Amino acid sequence: MGQKITKKELERAETLYSEQRFDDAVEEWKKILKRLNKPQDKFQLCGRICSSLCDVGKYREALTFAGQQCELANAIGDAKYKAEAFFNIAFSNEKSCEFEKAISYCKRAQQTHPDKSAISGKTYLCLANAYAGLSNFRRSWTNYVRAMDEAKSTTSKVLEIQTSAKMGALFCRLGDHESCAAYCNNALELLGDLMDDDPDLKYRRQVVVQIAEAFRKQGRLAEAMDSCEVVTTCTIFWSMNELREK
Repeated sequence: MGQKITKKELERAETLYSEQRFDDAVEEWKKILKRLNKPQDKFQLCGRICSSLCDVGKYREALTFAGQQCELANAIGDAKYKAEAFFNIAFSNEKSCEFEKAISYCKRAQQTHPDKSAISGKTYLCLANAYAGLSNFRRSWTNYVRAMDEAKSTTSKVLEIQTSAKMGALFCRLGDHESCAAYCNNALELLGDLMDDDPDLKYRRQVVVQIAEAFRKQGRLAEAMDSCEVVTTCTIFWSMNELREK
């Protein structure tokens, strides 16, 4: 009975996440985590919680669960688990603007499990973002290219969307607004293939904000405002959905 209840609760949490009700999903996962016994199951759920906390900007709390993953990985004694834990620590630090720490943990993830894996492309993307945060644009671009290569070789649409958007952001910082628009529009085209209820549509808001920033820097204020209104409309749409569900 306990396993059936846990499975039902997991399904409910996934439903909440798909509705972009990230805080509610995290609370459900935290309840389930206390009832799990297998280290592997705990590890996977800690990773899910870490990712969702990052979705809502709770990076310090996410770091706590990434740390729990690291302890579980050591207990399991598997290089893949250790590499994933190091990546989640790196990702949480990168989002917290602790760029040096992010780079260090990305490299530890790569060294722990040098073979290609599900996190290889994400690790390159995290490295690229961290180097961009330190204004090391050459290394940043090198790792963006590696992330894009991984995205295309593994047909990971979400990774390609994220990498295209970040490449656009890099060009925006460098003042190349034409290239920024090209990469951001590529990300938007890829997003157009997603269903309306796909949680990965959250990246659309991020991409459009980046386009608005490029317009603003070019003095195209009316177009920047239009982009901001698109983001506002998307945000209101998901907020209303959340209120209806509650």
